[in-house]
Amino acid sequence: MEKPFQIKLIIRRVKATTAIDWLKQAWDIFKQYPFVFIQMILLTLVLTFLASLNAITLIIGVLASPFLTAGFYKAVVGAQQQQKIGIDWLFKPFSEAASRRILVLIASLNFLVSVPLVQFP
Repeated sequence: MEKPFQIKLIIRRVKATTAIDWLKQAWDIFKQYPFVFIQMILLTLVLTFLASLNAITLIIGVLASPFLTAGFYKAVVGAQQQQKIGIDWLFKPFSEAASRRILVLIASLNFLVSVPLVQFP
């Protein structure tokens, strides 16, 4: 049975050299599915570019970005748990009711902060 997807914030104090270990761990995760992660990054970049074309798509992009970020995070966790991941994992948070409420809240805050900054330089 798959564990429900949860977003957690854990604050720890560690040595500065621990960052090197984290980069090594990230590289090991990336090496498991390099093409999937590259496709996810490229698709996110294309969607971000398309979202920046006009004001309406910008609003949609700002509201969708927390969901895409959570999908990327979910794919990384899936790779850590030895699950088979694909590019469709990027869009899974859109259909999961368990994380929808917090992601809509984050998207709303993202909208309230980002759009006025972009529209009023």
